[in-house]
Amino acid sequence: MEGFGWRRDGKELFYLEETLPTNRLMTVAVRPGPGGDFQAGAPQALFEFRSLNTVQTSNVFLYSPSADGQRFLVNVTADDATSALNVITNWEK
Repeated sequence: MEGFGWRRDGKELFYLEETLPTNRLMTVAVRPGPGGDFQAGAPQALFEFRSLNTVQTSNVFLYSPSADGQRFLVNVTADDATSALNVITNWEK
């Protein structure tokens, strides 16, 4: 398990499963059980993405969930098919 995060209300845990050459973002529903013990649901895959590195370094993580766990900011590797953006400065007519 490489890096994990919680939904703000504590009802869901997110973690990465390394599935070379991609990473799979997983989720598990959690709740307190009888007597205060911890109960976890079955893990579910959310989506896969490519990234340059898988190990968190210097507090740089590959993803960050929104407070409600419905959206994610993900650090991904650009596809080869991604078109280039050219910026021309000092353009004269």
